[in-house]
Amino acid sequence: IDRAGGVGAAVEALRATGFGKAKGKQVPLCIEARTLEETLEAYEAGCDLILLDNMTPAEAGRCVRELDRR
Repeated sequence: IDRAGGVGAAVEALRATGFGKAKGKQVPLCIEARTLEETLEAYEAGCDLILLDNMTPAEAGRCVRELDRR
């Protein structure tokens, strides 16, 4: 994610390669978000699964509340 320039750029680069499409099946795209900003970026990029990585319960709760608003 860091090397790609952010979550959105990483997702776009993966999808451009055809990632997730194998033998006619769609493989879910999972991102580990380290911050609220990465969480929201992953959501906006259309990630199927967002893991809240190494967050405190308060930070994870804030992410969930922000996603509920969308």
